[in-house]
Amino acid sequence: AHEGMCGGEVVAQWTVYQPDGVTTRPVEDLPIVRALRQGEPVQDVELVQVSERGARLYLLCNAAPIRDAAGKIVAGIAAWRDISERRRAEEEARWTARRHELVSLAAARLLGSDHPQGLVEDLCLQVMEFLECHVFFNFLLDERADRLRLNACAGLPPEEARSIESLDLELTVSGCVARDGRPILV
Repeated sequence: AHEGMCGGEVVAQWTVYQPDGVTTRPVEDLPIVRALRQGEPVQDVELVQVSERGARLYLLCNAAPIRDAAGKIVAGIAAWRDISERRRAEEEARWTARRHELVSLAAARLLGSDHPQGLVEDLCLQVMEFLECHVFFNFLLDERADRLRLNACAGLPPEEARSIESLDLELTVSGCVARDGRPILV
C-alpha cells in the first residue's frame, strides 16, 4: 500500500503521539524511521494514535529494516499491537488506588484534627487535582434557613465566590442533592 514511499512519507499520513496521548511524537522518533536510519530492529515502542472521532488508540510498535542479498536496506516493516484495553485497565487501577488513598488520607486527617475546616480547603485542592477539574465548591445544608452555605471553594474568583455564599436550596443542583439525599449527574 505504501510502495515507493519513503518512511517519512508513510508516517506523515498520521499524527502519532507519545504515550501521554497529547505530546506529538516527532517523525524521526517513530519506530519505522529509526529502524531504517539505524539499520537495526526497534522493539516495543509505545505510542498513541487518535482516531477521527477523537478516540485514543494505544499501540505497541515493532519495526525492522529489510535488506537485499547484498545487505543494503531496501524497505522496512512495522507491526503494531493494540494495547488499548491493557492501558485502560492500568489507568483504572491507578485511578482506583489514588481514590482510595485520598479517601483514607481525608478520613485520617479529619478524624485527627481539631480544625477540620482548614483541612477541607486543602482536601478540595487535592480532589481537584485528582479529578483534573478547574473549579470546586462545597456547600453545607442550613436546614433552618432552607439554604446552602458555601463551606469551601477553589478555582473561583473571590467576587464569584461571594455571589454564591448562600443559595436557595430549591434552585441549585447541589440543593436538590442535599434535599433528596442522592447523587445527580448533570
